[in-house]
Amino acid sequence: MRIADFKCGLKIAPGKSDGNSFVKQSVVFYWLIGIILAAVAIAAAFYFDNTVRDFMTRHRGQRRSALIASRAKKLNVTADQTTKVHALILAREQKKNELRQQYKGQDKTAWKDQLKQSHDQFIDGMKATLTPEQFEKLEQQKRQRRLTFHFMRETSRFGDWPAHFALGLFLAGIAWWRGSKKWTRIFLSMLIALGIAGVVGRGIQMATGRARPSVRTEEVWNGARFNPKYQAFPSGHVGASTAFFGVLFLANRRIGLACLSIPILIGFSRIYLGAHYLSDVVCAAVLGFLCALLTARLLLPIDDPKSRIGN
Repeated sequence: MRIADFKCGLKIAPGKSDGNSFVKQSVVFYWLIGIILAAVAIAAAFYFDNTVRDFMTRHRGQRRSALIASRAKKLNVTADQTTKVHALILAREQKKNELRQQYKGQDKTAWKDQLKQSHDQFIDGMKATLTPEQFEKLEQQKRQRRLTFHFMRETSRFGDWPAHFALGLFLAGIAWWRGSKKWTRIFLSMLIALGIAGVVGRGIQMATGRARPSVRTEEVWNGARFNPKYQAFPSGHVGASTAFFGVLFLANRRIGLACLSIPILIGFSRIYLGAHYLSDVVCAAVLGFLCALLTARLLLPIDDPKSRIGN
């Protein structure tokens, strides 16, 4: 019996060994594919950084003269009208600069009335230069852009870690109150991943010192800096949000996949507002997902391939 058992053991062992080897090879293969895809995405993001920045700058209309020029074709304005509009814009900007110098260091309310008067003069000049139909179209475009800007700003505010932390605590509290160990562990893991991504991302930001797109500087990378204007790489909002919802995705594919649209929207809002380059957002997403993988690996034991977490 002992010899038979020994022979059976020899027959079974190779099968188990082959199975383990196949699993290990599959894991290595998927990791290599993931690394290659991440590297390609990061390289493409750095390549298109300036292109995306310039496009977003034109869309936000930070430079009013460039904004009016871009709208001229849509409004069917003449060359004479365009020249007059540019002159009005230049006069308004000069007046604003003069008021800033005059009331420098004082409260904004000190020159608020004069600034409003300058704005009213600009609007009157625009009405006199453009036809009523052209002016109405211009105002409609301004309202649409203003709504877009406010939506992106509020989305960006939600993307910061305090909102995610409060949401995670709230959900964990509900899960604990309902007696669900599974979801309590998931939500606590999401909070831990959020913290890890935040700490690591902030360290990288301070070490690299990358200037934000809205900062006018010759050097983009400036070394160690503590000024928030030079802490663009990587995006803290996107890294924290990706880590937070990445854990949820690894725990429950169906719910997590729907929630991954949130960090994507947050990343777009950060680029739109001029707070980050495209590469800042992409690298932050990679960092956040790595933090989510680490947290899920340590704290969320997975029972089956569908990622249903046991109690």
